[in-house]
Amino acid sequence: MSHLLKFRQGWQSEHIAKFILSKFSFIAEPSTVADDLGTDFFCTLFKIQMGEYLIPQNSFAIQIKSDNDSFDVTKKVSYLQGLEIPFFVGVVSKKDLTLRIYSGESIPHFFSTYTDLVTKHNYSAVIKLLEDNDYTNRGHNFINYDPAKGKCYLEFPKIVELNADYDYKADSQKLHELFYICRLIQYNLSSKMTHSYFYYLHGHKGVNIYAGKDSAKTYRDNYIRRLAEVFYNLDWLYDNKKDEFNYDDFKIHKSTYLMLVEKYGDIDIFKNAFSRLEDKIKKENKNI
Repeated sequence: MSHLLKFRQGWQSEHIAKFILSKFSFIAEPSTVADDLGTDFFCTLFKIQMGEYLIPQNSFAIQIKSDNDSFDVTKKVSYLQGLEIPFFVGVVSKKDLTLRIYSGESIPHFFSTYTDLVTKHNYSAVIKLLEDNDYTNRGHNFINYDPAKGKCYLEFPKIVELNADYDYKADSQKLHELFYICRLIQYNLSSKMTHSYFYYLHGHKGVNIYAGKDSAKTYRDNYIRRLAEVFYNLDWLYDNKKDEFNYDDFKIHKSTYLMLVEKYGDIDIFKNAFSRLEDKIKKENKNI
C-alpha cells in the first residue's frame, strides 16, 4: 500500500519536532494516534547539572502543526480540561528545520470562566497562534470571544523559536521563557485543581481571581485555610523570630477567628495553632 502525502508530511514535521524537543526534554509519545486527542508528545524539561546530570523539571503536552493557522478544538475541550500539565502548540518549518513553540497560558482562564460558551451556547473554541509575544499589548487572559461568529479564541503567544542545530548546553538561557511559562501555567492549573481560582499573569504583574458557580462553593474553606496559615506562621515567628512578630497582626486575625467560631463553631484546622499562640502571649501578660 502506498503512503498518503498528507500522512508523510505530518510524520516529517513530528520527527523534526521530536529531534529538537529531545535536546532539552525527555519525550513520551501517546501509544495510540488513532484517537487524535491533540497531543503528539508529552515532554519533561530537564536542566543540566554539573555538566552531565539531567534534572527533571516541569512537564508539558504539545501538539505539532505544519503551519500557524488557527484551528478548532471544540471537540477536544473535554480533553484539554482534563489535562493537569501545560499544553503548548509547536509549528515546524521543514524548509528551515525550525520549531516554534506557542504557550497555552489561556487554558486555565478559559476553563474558569468561558467553558459554558462552548458547552451550553454552542460556541466554537479556536486556538489562535500569535507571532507577537509582546505581553504589554495583550488582554489579561489571552482570550477573546466573538459573539457575532460564535467563536471563543484562545490566544497562544510564541515563546521561542529553535533551530535543529540548537545547542542547549551552550545556550540554555534561550529557554528561560519556556521554563518560566511552564512553571506559571502549572501553578495556575494547580490552583484550578485545588479550587482556588487565583491565577498569576505573565511576569507576575497581577492576578486574575475568578468567582462563579465553582468558586462560590469553595471560597469559604479556602479562606479558612489561609487564616489557619496565618496563625501557624505567627506562632513560628513568635518562637523563632520574635523581633518580626507583630502583636497588632495577631489582634486583627484573632478578631476574625472569634467571629468565625461564633458563626460556625470550633474550626479544627487552626484551633490548636491559635490556642497555643494565645497562651504564649498571655504568659507575657499581654492584654490582646
